[in-house]
Amino acid sequence: MSAHDVHVGIVAGIINYIAFQCGTIGLFYTTPANNAFLTATYVAMVPFLAWLGHQRPRRQDFWAVGVAIIGMVILTRLVQTGFALHFGDLIVLVAAFFYAIQILYYGGAATKVSPWVMVFWVSLLQGIGGMSYSVLFERSQWPGIEWGRALPPLLTVALLVTLMTQLLQIYAQRLTSATTAGMIMMTESLFSSLFSVLLGFDRLTWSLIIGGGLLVVANLISQINFSRFSH
Repeated sequence: MSAHDVHVGIVAGIINYIAFQCGTIGLFYTTPANNAFLTATYVAMVPFLAWLGHQRPRRQDFWAVGVAIIGMVILTRLVQTGFALHFGDLIVLVAAFFYAIQILYYGGAATKVSPWVMVFWVSLLQGIGGMSYSVLFERSQWPGIEWGRALPPLLTVALLVTLMTQLLQIYAQRLTSATTAGMIMMTESLFSSLFSVLLGFDRLTWSLIIGGGLLVVANLISQINFSRFSH
């Protein structure tokens, strides 16, 4: 890898670590519904941050973002449970901001660097940052960990859910816009809810059907080239 690759990879790793660490800390101090909704606000931040970078979003992108936000409100049942601002919510908003920056960075500077190089640096910075945080703030909890049982699922999550997902995202963002990438990634909440129902942890609700449906509609609005129908 070149010096440029190293620089881009380190910056990507730092952005990714801040987003992930803030999201994890914020979840501890707020409700799961608040966390899911506030994290998803990155999809609204992406087109505006791209605009600041002189990449003017399409009008349909704003419509898509609006529909997606409404879908997330319904999906997370904020209307029923109410939204009370917690200390953790501010930290989650910081995480959402850095997730938005990450999407834009992956769609910009990172497109000229090998996805494997990017994943190497993102994983390395995640490991160094996570270990440093644990040494500083969690060392007293280490004796209570059953390492034999903890390591297999931890490695599965690290290699498949985190590393492979990052690799796919970095590669795929070479082929689509940052706003579209954000819209697609927002369906993470929908898939989480669907798997929860399929595995028997949750029941199928109207909030899942309607909210999830709106997320799908939002993605369709983002994907369809409406200019083709005007001729």
